[in-house]
Amino acid sequence: MNYQHIKMGYNAYIGMNDAMGWVYAMSDNPQTADEFILRGDGYDDDGDFARAIADYTQAIRLNPTSTNAYFNRGISYMNDGDDNRAFDDFLAVIRINPKHADAYYHCGVLYMTAGDYPRAIAYFDETLRLHPQDALAYEQRGTAYTHLGDFARAIADFDEVIALMPYDESAYYRRGLIFDVQGDYARAISDFDHALAINPNFDTAHDQRERTIKKKQGG
Repeated sequence: MNYQHIKMGYNAYIGMNDAMGWVYAMSDNPQTADEFILRGDGYDDDGDFARAIADYTQAIRLNPTSTNAYFNRGISYMNDGDDNRAFDDFLAVIRINPKHADAYYHCGVLYMTAGDYPRAIAYFDETLRLHPQDALAYEQRGTAYTHLGDFARAIADFDEVIALMPYDESAYYRRGLIFDVQGDYARAISDFDHALAINPNFDTAHDQRERTIKKKQGG
């Protein structure tokens, strides 16, 4: 999975045809923390995570309280498969700025990857305390609750996702899976139908819908 992040200065130029050339041209000899971050963002987008990490590290040397540098380096570590270092960087962001909701969210994602769902939920709780409209945090937390068998809370979270992002097929699909497990086949099929209406190529939802229909028919 290629994780994304907010990039200082870079996204403003992403629509330019020569965006990448502009980034590298202006950053051949970076001097400031912001310039190293900018070039690191370009490297990260290109999948050159080692160089991105090196530039973010230099930015941190120049500005040890730069949450952008720590956060972006954490994203590059995640993209490079180094979850432990990524987690350390997100914790550094939280120490510098305890209201950085994205850092809490990514800590939660890392705990999800590790299968530690209670701790993941704790971090998503904090994300949602800071950003109550964060649909992705609701979806991740709902998935964590599902793994723990807390279906009532999982359904409530997927309800929130659907209210915030009505065209998120995965929320309908995940909620449908819970209804299927609970034996509420009609509601499960309805959710799979919604998911397929949004994305007709959602093969997993199509296959699950067929299995649920057979269960409903007693097959």
